[in-house]
Amino acid sequence: LQSSTMAKVGDPKVNGTEIDIIEFFSSDRQSMFSNLHWDGYGNEHKKVGSQHKDPSLPEGWHVVGLEWTSDEYRFFLNGKEVWKTTEALSHVKEYIIFSLEVRKWAGDITKAKLPDSLLVDYVRVYSK
Repeated sequence: LQSSTMAKVGDPKVNGTEIDIIEFFSSDRQSMFSNLHWDGYGNEHKKVGSQHKDPSLPEGWHVVGLEWTSDEYRFFLNGKEVWKTTEALSHVKEYIIFSLEVRKWAGDITKAKLPDSLLVDYVRVYSK
């Protein structure tokens, strides 16, 4: 998830937070990473994150979720909570992004098995 003002430095409640519900890298196929980024991507950039190992990740379909309230973020894999935090809580609208990353931090592209794909069966968004 991303806000249109996340690049501003200051309060993430007001500016928003990049909320990476799941990141999955071919270099560690049994790990799900969830991350939060705020205060832009320059010198003031801040982040926190979590790594959850699960041997079932490379195979089949998985249900990934985020419960985002005014008090906390709770991240889920297949119905099981894998991380929660009260850090960098956004109180602004965010939009959904699906992406396959090609960056040095995402792994050496020359070692990737290409072509690659990202398959999404459905997205559900609920409001309390």
